[in-house]
Amino acid sequence: MNKDELIFELLSSVLTAVFEKKVTIKYLDEKLDIYITGIGGCLLEISENSNIIVRQCDISEEMLGKIKTYINNLFIS
Repeated sequence: MNKDELIFELLSSVLTAVFEKKVTIKYLDEKLDIYITGIGGCLLEISENSNIIVRQCDISEEMLGKIKTYINNLFIS
């Protein structure tokens, strides 16, 4: 398991605990495809300057905010 896989596995586990729903994360070409079972998902892109850009999203603004916070804490920092 490489460093990115480990980070996203950890992030998935943390978000699963936070939302009490299974969270699946796929990472490809600087994009995160995040799906929360029974709720929906979002497609985020991490830009060169480490900004998180929302490409598609059908989850609440509150959940999106929590996801961005954890991404910043675990991945970008």
